Amino acid sequence: AFDRHYDVLCRVYAYYCCLGNDVGESVYSMKLNQWSSFLEDAQIPDKESKHCQMKHMDILFKVVNFESGEDPWLDDANDDLALMRWEFLEIMTRTAIAKYGKGVLTNDVSDAVDMLLER
Repeated sequence: AFDRHYDVLCRVYAYYCCLGNDVGESVYSMKLNQWSSFLEDAQIPDKESKHCQMKHMDILFKVVNFESGEDPWLDDANDDLALMRWEFLEIMTRTAIAKYGKGVLTNDVSDAVDMLLER
């Protein structure tokens, strides 16, 4: 599903990363406020949803940003309070599952991602 949307996702990620007040390397990561702005702009959270309310999206941000400590180099490179690009792709997948998967409209992850990105 990402193959058709990868370029747009990278541009969306870069745009929202630049909305922050940080300079330097921090401009290449997305903080929680920027993630929340993206969600609101894209009208993704649904107050009536069982799995896709804003509070669920905040929890997803923490889950995806968790560092296991298994790879010290990766942990050093990964901002503790922000999403790197690969984490953004993961959180978009998890968001698609929360909004459209789990039997809401589909049980197929790829279809859920397409539904999220093509609406």
